[in-house]
Amino acid sequence: MGLPNEISHSIDEAIEYLRRTRSASKPDIGSTDTDGLLFLGQWHDAYPTVLVRDPFLSDSAKIQWLYLAQEARQQPQRAIAMPSIQQTAKALHQARGTVIRDRLLLRICRWVSAVRPVRDPDTGRFLGQIYAMHGEPVQWHAATQYDEHYVELIERSTSHQDRRVQRAARASISGIRESIVAGTDPLTPIDPVAMRLSTAKAIESGWGTAWGLPIEDDPPGTESGPGEGLHPETGPATLPDPNPGPGVSPGPNPEPGDRMIDSVTGPNPGPGGVRSSSKNKNTTTTTTDAERAQVDVDDRREALTWPSAFDDNMRRLLHHTLSVSVDTAHHQDILDAMAHKARDRDDPLRNPVAYAIELCNRVKAGTFQPVGPPLEMPRNGGASANDGRPNTPLVRSQLLGEIAGLKQLRRASGQGAPGERLERQIADLQTRLSELGGERR
Repeated sequence: MGLPNEISHSIDEAIEYLRRTRSASKPDIGSTDTDGLLFLGQWHDAYPTVLVRDPFLSDSAKIQWLYLAQEARQQPQRAIAMPSIQQTAKALHQARGTVIRDRLLLRICRWVSAVRPVRDPDTGRFLGQIYAMHGEPVQWHAATQYDEHYVELIERSTSHQDRRVQRAARASISGIRESIVAGTDPLTPIDPVAMRLSTAKAIESGWGTAWGLPIEDDPPGTESGPGEGLHPETGPATLPDPNPGPGVSPGPNPEPGDRMIDSVTGPNPGPGGVRSSSKNKNTTTTTTDAERAQVDVDDRREALTWPSAFDDNMRRLLHHTLSVSVDTAHHQDILDAMAHKARDRDDPLRNPVAYAIELCNRVKAGTFQPVGPPLEMPRNGGASANDGRPNTPLVRSQLLGEIAGLKQLRRASGQGAPGERLERQIADLQTRLSELGGERR
């Protein structure tokens, strides 16, 4: 699924504008002065009513949204230069760390999306990021379309040092997983009016879901105000400056959702980065239990073989689906079945998460039949010296095993359209087997 044509066109125009205005100046590598901001809401001076009532945003984050909207409206339908951290902090009379934290909150809560990086067409150098503002939090399916690293962002932010950021990120993950446990695809679009009504009811009553995020407790409060509590060794004013200025080496360019580790002289996390605290000027960092748990989850996800058609957001969402539904031993079998479905030309895979939920239900019901991974036919090499076609015992063995698995699934599917589709897949594989010189089974 892609973005609407009119939005994609606006983003493309914004990218070209940013390239034209920034490429000639050749800014310092790593400077975020080259970021761009594109407003996708309606062009008027009113503000979204629900912004004031959002239970996950800090008061300063709400004010920053209003400030960014005012700045973006100076160039309707075009990208402006993203107000720097220093400019925003000065205009709003806030600490730099508070500005950075609030921009991260706006992304987690889906008021702002990092839609596309911009690179120099000649050198490939990172020039900046196009951010899009929304008139209300976009739904899950739109968030994953706008920001290809959104799910990674909320996963990493669950171990952020700020408790309000943690709360918003964990509520996002909880909302996704609760939807999956209930058997509902979190990427299914919901009627906007119904979403607004349920959100207003949840905010009024103090329980329920606001824009898909479950409200489970009150916003964290500390001596410095609601949501302002940080790690004891840090505070908003001590977070690094993401716009270091000429002559200061900021480290590598942060891509959306990158997990950056900072020490006194280390790189900047920027909006969307996760910061680990350090007590000295060396590279020693503090690793929390949540961070170690996230690393373990990442390792398990990377150990799986994923269909190439799934992007990073989809892989992470599917891993959540598998984790809350079935044992780890079934994960690869389900992904193999999804890989077969992704190659079905007659009935293509349109809703991967919904299909994964269906396969998990089959596993729990005892009706799931593993089919093995789909065979990728070699395009070059491995040809027979006689006829020029791939002709190896391994290929034939894989095809025979795949056909046998599909036949088992066909017997379990019964009558109807699913059985007919399986028969067509079996016929296609038998044709390929025949082309290899094997006999039909």
